Amino acid sequence: MKQIMTKGEIKGKMGCPCPECKGKPYEINALLLELLYKLFQKLTEMGKTARINSGRRCPAYNASVGGYANSPHIFGKAADISVIGMTMLELAKLCIRVGFLRIGIYPNHVHVDVVNPHPSKFWYLKNYGDKPIYSGREYNLEKFLKKAR
Repeated sequence: MKQIMTKGEIKGKMGCPCPECKGKPYEINALLLELLYKLFQKLTEMGKTARINSGRRCPAYNASVGGYANSPHIFGKAADISVIGMTMLELAKLCIRVGFLRIGIYPNHVHVDVVNPHPSKFWYLKNYGDKPIYSGREYNLEKFLKKAR
């Protein structure tokens, strides 16, 4: 069985990739780190490996990739992840069970964060370039996606 990534290894993959930030210290929210660790444990048990597509971002890098101005990525409270051999819906459902507070489903990754789910717990983006569809007060992923699709 594959070895589970340590929290230190997870944090090591969460830094901003821009040249100005490389090698500089950064903070990752403790709850986010704990939930990512739990998620990676479950995935390892399933024989799967997660990839952190994006973690903490500086404001300049966040803007360059089209992130929102107050994105939780800037504050070390979000990660974008993908898993080979899992659909984004399967991954999102697992992220709910692990306990992430908000989940965004994108064409090739799932956004997870530890920000208060107000006004929406979920959002869905069918294609890049589209506007996201938000769940509003719907806290059931299945019900939300039936309406969103």
